[in-house]
Amino acid sequence: MMSARSQTALIVLVLIASVGLVAWSARGPGPRATSWTEDQNGPELLAPQPIPGGTPIEWETSLAKGLKKAAKAGKPVMIDFYGVWCSWCRKLDKDTFPDARVQGAAADFICVKVDVDEDVESARKHDASSLPTTVFLDSAGEEIHRVTGYQPPAAFAESIAVAKAKI
Repeated sequence: MMSARSQTALIVLVLIASVGLVAWSARGPGPRATSWTEDQNGPELLAPQPIPGGTPIEWETSLAKGLKKAAKAGKPVMIDFYGVWCSWCRKLDKDTFPDARVQGAAADFICVKVDVDEDVESARKHDASSLPTTVFLDSAGEEIHRVTGYQPPAAFAESIAVAKAKI
């Protein structure tokens, strides 16, 4: 048999747990974690709209050709590793790359788009295991900077500036 003191302690513990459970359940569903497989239509962010009016980025679709072109011109390379199934990659294409600030900053680079499902070897070589991944190389093909994940236009333009400063 339990002592009176033990019974009182048990009752207090049960009351505290009950209050905590009621408070936790009253908070509502709250945010939940999602993955790219849950939303194939693309993530929605409360971000400023891109600034139109720049010169569209000219994308190479072959990394080998892009690297050759960069070596010949002495220009650095910006590689966008993407997947057609990647909602954040589509958001980068829709909101970030059309932005005039990004287009202006990218003009000094040879820009290459690499579909990771089509060019698995390049994705492995440049460790593009999370998408989107943007890798910046100098004209000799050495990595100087990388961005993993989505960035809105202003932040991405800053990332390009960081890469330029390392050349």
